[in-house]
Amino acid sequence: MDRLSLERVTIYDPGFVAPRVLNVADLQASWAISEVGRLSATATTDDADTARGSAPSILGRWLIYEHPTAGVWSGYIEDAQTDLESGAVELSCVSLVNLLQYRRTGIGFAPQMTTAGGLVLRAIEDSAQDDSVWLAEVKIDESDVVFSYEQNGDAILEVMDRFVQETGEEWLATSDDAGRQSLQWRVRVGSEKIVAQFYEGLGVLGGYVESSIAQLTNDILAVAEDDSYALSTRSVVTDRPSILAYGRRQTTRRYLGIVTESSLISAGTRNLRTSTLPTQLVTISVSHMDTRLDVVREGARVLIGLPSVNAAYRARVLGRSLEVLAGTMTLLCEVESQYGSDSIYIDGAGSATTQNI
Repeated sequence: MDRLSLERVTIYDPGFVAPRVLNVADLQASWAISEVGRLSATATTDDADTARGSAPSILGRWLIYEHPTAGVWSGYIEDAQTDLESGAVELSCVSLVNLLQYRRTGIGFAPQMTTAGGLVLRAIEDSAQDDSVWLAEVKIDESDVVFSYEQNGDAILEVMDRFVQETGEEWLATSDDAGRQSLQWRVRVGSEKIVAQFYEGLGVLGGYVESSIAQLTNDILAVAEDDSYALSTRSVVTDRPSILAYGRRQTTRRYLGIVTESSLISAGTRNLRTSTLPTQLVTISVSHMDTRLDVVREGARVLIGLPSVNAAYRARVLGRSLEVLAGTMTLLCEVESQYGSDSIYIDGAGSATTQNI
């Protein structure tokens, strides 16, 4: 194991008890909206054995890693693979929110009609009756999408993923350097303010632009998924400009708990707003010590100038991927608007500023 590439992580017993330091190499970590974060790193078998403390295995131990610009990553060790030849063990970790995969919703409750965030909060509160949860804070940004859900002992994380698909809303799990865990459920994670600018040739090491119509829909049949109304309540919403540009692309969406035609039209129109144009993603890599990364987190808005494709993008960060050995941080960004590359002005000091954006 390359001793020059060592990073330090802190290992704990569950609940952030009994901290001990573990030196690791080849560390990689990721953060993302509505996804479980991951971290992998390599340690010597002797160091890993010491770090397990009094536990029978290092598996299940909690972990915190602090990076100078990327911030805090916290999770637990899920897998360990030992290389007998090198005497090294690769530790694979998942963020603590993954523990909600092993907590279930209540069983036998009557169907509840409320918002997705309200249902998630109720499920977490019910789970805490069996055993306390590690979350210090749950923030719910209520939307106007209301539907019903019957709890049947499902894994809470699976329910959250299902709600993300049905509502288009998002969740984000975060941690501070003391291990204090927060979970937020929002219509859209992040603020509208542009927090950083990146320009090809000024710190952007590489990247690519990806466009796709695989998820594009412009003709939605909205159906009330309710036994009393499913046969009679339905409505079609379309986007004519998108149909002319890309052809008719139909889908059917079922909305739990919505029973009136006006509500169906409203829900279908809301889904159309985000589905009638091609998906456009921009991925860029910068130095992991770039000071602009201090303020770049999931949901942050950034401006990206790429003269090689004659474009500047206003984009929202969906995820970050850190590779310490390569010295890079990769940002996965969702394009919200596009301009000509001449919208960004480079001054004599090499700083980028926007023009009329």
